[in-house]
Amino acid sequence: MNEAERARMSFADFLAVYDLSFHGAQVLVSAATDLLVLGIDCPVVVAVASAIITPETNRFVIDDLVRDARAELGLAQLDDDALIIRVAQSQLRRWAAGVMSDRELAAWAHKVIGHDGPFVLQALVNADDEFDDVDNSWTTLADAYVHSGLLDTASNIFALADPWEMNRVR
Repeated sequence: MNEAERARMSFADFLAVYDLSFHGAQVLVSAATDLLVLGIDCPVVVAVASAIITPETNRFVIDDLVRDARAELGLAQLDDDALIIRVAQSQLRRWAAGVMSDRELAAWAHKVIGHDGPFVLQALVNADDEFDDVDNSWTTLADAYVHSGLLDTASNIFALADPWEMNRVR
């Protein structure tokens, strides 16, 4: 994967989080700036990169910019299950990079995906329950066990097709 593809994937990661909940608009602006640095300088990417995000920023203005950037970058609006799978892949990339701990990842999955979420993500959700079931005296051993399960789960979730590649607008 070249730098431009990595930047596009990073933008897509933040876009998925944004789509799930308006949080992360500032990070989306930073990701658009990364695209500019790599020469992906279409007008809508410039507009997103130039957006000023404050607590008073009108969400509809940002939504319009994001809609246009999505169209320009070929990132179709995803259905709910595809979106949560894409967000889970994004969070797993953060976890694999050491940005999130095992427990943070598991707690996030339980809170955001929940037991009613897509079946293919339930092993990730269940990791939080495994942490809850651990007796404090066995924390190190149990953490290693859950970590091992998370490695397998991450491998399985990364093996799923990126929903945006499957739904790419060309």
